[in-house]
Amino acid sequence: MRGTFDSAEFHAKYVLNMTNPPEYLREYFASFYDSPDPCDLYCNYDQVIDKLQLDKLKEKLTLSRPVQSHRILTYVYLEMVIASILNVKASEQLFVTHMWLYMSWNNQFISWDPQKFCGIKHIVVRSDTLWKPDIIIEEMLEKDKIAPSPFLKVNSFGEVVQRIDQVVTGTCRMNVYKFPFDTQRCTISFKSLMHSDDEIRFVVNTNTTLVSKWSHHAMQSQHEWRFVKMTVTKKTNNFYFGSNQTVIVYTVFMQRRPIQHAVNFLLPIFFFLCMDLASYLIPDSGEQKISFRITVLLAVTVLQLILHEILPSSSDRVPLIGKHPDSLALVGRCFT
Repeated sequence: MRGTFDSAEFHAKYVLNMTNPPEYLREYFASFYDSPDPCDLYCNYDQVIDKLQLDKLKEKLTLSRPVQSHRILTYVYLEMVIASILNVKASEQLFVTHMWLYMSWNNQFISWDPQKFCGIKHIVVRSDTLWKPDIIIEEMLEKDKIAPSPFLKVNSFGEVVQRIDQVVTGTCRMNVYKFPFDTQRCTISFKSLMHSDDEIRFVVNTNTTLVSKWSHHAMQSQHEWRFVKMTVTKKTNNFYFGSNQTVIVYTVFMQRRPIQHAVNFLLPIFFFLCMDLASYLIPDSGEQKISFRITVLLAVTVLQLILHEILPSSSDRVPLIGKHPDSLALVGRCFT
C-alpha cells in the first residue's frame, strides 16, 4: 500500500542534509525557512474546514439565513464600482456596463481562533458551501453570460466576503433633447428577491465623492461616454408580502462625447442651411432653383433617417438637432 507524501518529513530528512540542494527545492521550502513557528509546517486549510465541519454541514449552512435566532437581522455590506461603460443604446434605451460588486455579511455559525491554527485568519471555500443573500438588479434585462466566481472568502470572526464581476444590460430612460451635448443618468438598483427589512438590512457607503473616486480609478473603457460621477441612495418599497424592503440605488452620471456627432450632424446641418439660403439667390424663373431645393430636401430626409436610428422614438421632447432638419424640409416643400 502506497503511503502519502509528507513534505515536512522530506524537508527534515533530506533537504537539510544536502550540502547544496537544488534551486527548485530551496524555492519550494523558502516559506518554511522564514516561518517563525515550526507548527506552520503541519498547518493547512483542511484543518480549519474540518473544525467548521463545512463538508458535513453543507446542506444546513445553505438552507437559511445564518443566524442563531430568526429575530436577528443579517446586515449585508454592499459596494459597487463601475469598471467600464461598454455601450449606451439611446434608440433602445439600454445601458451596458461592466461592474465589480463587493458584498460581505456575518455567518454566526462560522468562526475559529486563528491562534489555534497557526495564525490562519481566513480561508477560501466553494460558493455553494454557505448561504448567500439573494441580490437582484431591478433594471437588468439580460442575464450575465460571465460565470460567477465559484469561491467565497471566510474570515475567522465569521465574516463572509463575495466578489462579483459581471456585465449588466439594463434599462435607462434617456432625455436626448440636447443631443449630442446631453448628460444621461442611469440607475442600477439592488434589492433582495425574497427577504424584507425584517430579515436583511443593507449597509452602503453614501459618500458620493468617495464612491465616484473608486469608479474613476477602476474605469477601463468609456466608449463614447465620459463618466462624471456616481451617487448612492436608499429607498424603501412596500414589499408585495406586506413588509418594507430597502432598495440600494446607484445613479451613474455620464456625458456624451459630442465630437463625432458634431462632425456627422451639426456640420451637415450648417451646410444645408447655407445651401438653403443660397437658393434664394437663384432666379425664380429657372428650373435650377426647383432642382436645387429638391436636392437639399433629399439630403435633409437622409439626415432625418439617420437621426431616427440613433435617437429613441419614445422621447418626450423632440431633440433640438432634429427640429432644424424638419424646418428645412417644411420650407423646402412649400417652395417646391
